[in-house]
Amino acid sequence: MPPPRDQTCFDHRDEEIPFVSNSSVLLVQADEGFVLSVVDLIRRSTAAYLEVPVSL
Repeated sequence: MPPPRDQTCFDHRDEEIPFVSNSSVLLVQADEGFVLSVVDLIRRSTAAYLEVPVSL
């Protein structure tokens, strides 16, 4: 049975995943069935903070 959707995992400690040699290739599957790279998700979420406003 999957955990409830509102449950978080902030109380879990960091663990090594022995079968993953490169953590940058970890993938997340969204509800719609799309598989996304974790690194790409982080880049997209921080891109707005990195943009420099254009002055006129």
